[in-house]
Formats: sequence, C-alpha cells, structure tokens
Amino acid sequence: MNLYTSNESAPVVICVRDEQYMEPRLRAAQEISRIEGSPLVLLSICSPALSPEETAAWVERMQRAARAAGAELHVIFDRRPVIAAAAWLRERGASCVITGRPGADSNAFVSGLRRLLNASAASQPGCSVLFCPARTAERRSVG
Repeated sequence: MNLYTSNESAPVVICVRDEQYMEPRLRAAQEISRIEGSPLVLLSICSPALSPEETAAWVERMQRAARAAGAELHVIFDRRPVIAAAAWLRERGASCVITGRPGADSNAFVSGLRRLLNASAASQPGCSVLFCPARTAERRSVG
C-alpha cells in the first residue's frame, strides 16, 4: 500500500542510521527533491540500545538536520532496523531512496536494505534506489 495519492508526489527519502556521511547525502537528497518537486523525508533509524539521554540527543540532532533541509522527519525505533526501514518504505512509497553504499566500506544495515529493497522492487514502480558513498553524494550536490 502506498500512502501517497495520485495528487501527491512520493517523497525522496534519505535513510540515516549513523551520522558519519549524512550531510553530503542529505544535500544530494535535497537536490533530487528540488528537481523532482517531491517532498523530502529524513528517515532516521535509532538504535533501541541507546540510553534515554543518547536517544534524546540523537532525535534532537536528526530534528535539526531535517528542519535545516526542509525535510519531514520520521524516526524508527526497532531492534530489526533493516526490516523496519524496508517495511516503512514499502508501506509509504518513495520516488527515490538514498542511503550508504553497499560493499567493502558498508555495514549490515546498508547491505540488508539493498537486498530487501531490490527484492521488493524498491517499494513502488519507478522508484530509484541510490546507494551512494559520501564522495559521490558530495559531487552530485555540488555539481
């Protein structure tokens, strides 16, 4: 089920599980959102293993980043972050999903999300899934 009607554009979604390379990817997502005329969503996957203080700080940082980017923030708290993120994307739909690059410099989240999104046709027909390293995102957002 896609929550966006034919009158609404499916969003460009950036999935954030860690902050290391978030900024260049967020800039790339902003640019794609601007070009497509689609809303921007920052999908933050917060580890339930964090302390209450760490969780509050994480959500606050994500809220600031989303606000600065003009994005809507959605936060997922789940012990199975890959499955939760893929389910969220499948349920809501997206025109474009941006996350880290699978491969040697990857982590289990990115690799797992790639497998699940590719297996489910990226949650809707016509959805682009961009698994970009920070350097690629930085080049795209600047050029």
